[in-house]
Amino acid sequence: MTQSPDIRLLTETNAAETFTRENLDAEPALWADKYVPLGVDPSTTDVSVYVQQAIDEAAGTGAESTIHWPAGTVRAEITIPSNVKIKGSSHGRSVIRAVSGSTRKGIVTMSQIGGPITRFSLEDVSITGEAANVNQWGIYAKVPPRAVSPFDSGIWYSSLRNVKVTNTLGGGIWLIGGGDDSLGPMQFINFDNVSVQVTTGTAPGWDGILLSGQVGQVVFNQVESSYRGTGFAHRALWIAREMNEAKVNLSDRWGYALSFNACTFQGAAVGIQIERAQGIAFNGCWVEDNQNGFLVGQAAKGITFTSCVFSDSGSDGSGTGYVGKVDDTSSVVLIAPMILGTIDTLWSQDASSTGNIDVIASSDSATRVLVGFPKSLAATGNVVIGANKYIGLTGSTTINSISSTLENGSLISVRALSALTIVGTGGNIRFPLGWPTTARTFPSGSRLLFSYDKGGNNVTLISHTGTTQTVGAVDVIGSAGAGFLGLATQSATPAGTAGTARVFSRVNGSSKTEVCVQFPTGAVVVIATEP
Repeated sequence: MTQSPDIRLLTETNAAETFTRENLDAEPALWADKYVPLGVDPSTTDVSVYVQQAIDEAAGTGAESTIHWPAGTVRAEITIPSNVKIKGSSHGRSVIRAVSGSTRKGIVTMSQIGGPITRFSLEDVSITGEAANVNQWGIYAKVPPRAVSPFDSGIWYSSLRNVKVTNTLGGGIWLIGGGDDSLGPMQFINFDNVSVQVTTGTAPGWDGILLSGQVGQVVFNQVESSYRGTGFAHRALWIAREMNEAKVNLSDRWGYALSFNACTFQGAAVGIQIERAQGIAFNGCWVEDNQNGFLVGQAAKGITFTSCVFSDSGSDGSGTGYVGKVDDTSSVVLIAPMILGTIDTLWSQDASSTGNIDVIASSDSATRVLVGFPKSLAATGNVVIGANKYIGLTGSTTINSISSTLENGSLISVRALSALTIVGTGGNIRFPLGWPTTARTFPSGSRLLFSYDKGGNNVTLISHTGTTQTVGAVDVIGSAGAGFLGLATQSATPAGTAGTARVFSRVNGSSKTEVCVQFPTGAVVVIATEP
């Protein structure tokens, strides 16, 4: 196996520096020094060509190599291929600065011809933009597919650690994964202690971190995406479908299995937007000073927020902001979220959406304002509720089925916004044992609770609150006074339908309680009178 030299990138100002070898087993003879020409000030002059020569030489050996970035500012725009590690002295000292007026898409670009990039690393450096480069990203990763089968691309087994991206007005970090026509995942990548910031200027189209297409199995630990410029940015985090460089959607290829731990998303019109992705986990994250907290759509599934804080992320100045919103059939679970500050709306979904936000053990100091919850639907023969657990139904159409995408055993709470007629035959609705399966009408205001059997694809009514309760049989058991049937006195009761009788109690003219039975004709017979 070829062993590559570690390369020290030297300038006139740091040529005397002593470097510690990354590989302690390497022989001194395996070291190589690459100089920016004497007399050239790399902090003011574009030295990209010299830096790229060092990177290309390291990559050409086929073995893993390290480029030691000097302390101070080096004005260069570079492309990193496989097996190359860029290592600075610290992200406060070693700076990669953009070339003013450059039209390159990224200051640091990850790209190569001939298949995926593997084992690249960026560590202990800062990447700083220029105000003139309004369309330039700090880190831009796009790897074209291999020209022959298997046509693969992407980035594998790589990392960014202690990296700071500042004032790159086109965007912070963009990983462009492959689409439906290629095997091009960005996967097995670790981000540790990475900061993406805009501290000055105006960039309303800025996306701090953009993950598009096949991006999966990526871990973000203590990553910050914050816009502190004028106004609000576009998105602090955007997990998008496959798109081109103009951010136009190309396919439904989505992100998957992404983990964000103790991360911050700040200063955007929407703090976090997720499209189509599946298996996205946010743990102990901070979402602050955004007009809206999160937006999940395009059939995204398995999105979870655990012990996350949403602070001042839900007020857009026009009264339509939200902490969280789902569209179409998307679903989100929040466990123990904390809501702080001013908001317009807490949780929201569109009228046409069949998705759901499931909130468990919330802690908030904000007024609970909901839009689209419970989900209001029109009564139809088959009511499609998707992942919603809380439903409001209205209309005179008889209901015989409820279609759901919930998990087995889920409870579905239904509120009758008008009188509802439900049939326990011909569809998937089941009434309690002993009930007739003919139509039952529940008055407006009734609450009905159903249990969902996913395997049998049916829903069973297990409880309801209405003016009239219907049961198959009543068996009162108990001891020591614990079993009884109580009747509160009333002035009158409406007569029942033919073939029925109603038992009730009343107070007679002598102030004595009577137990009575009333027949469909309205006639009342006293069964017993208080002694």
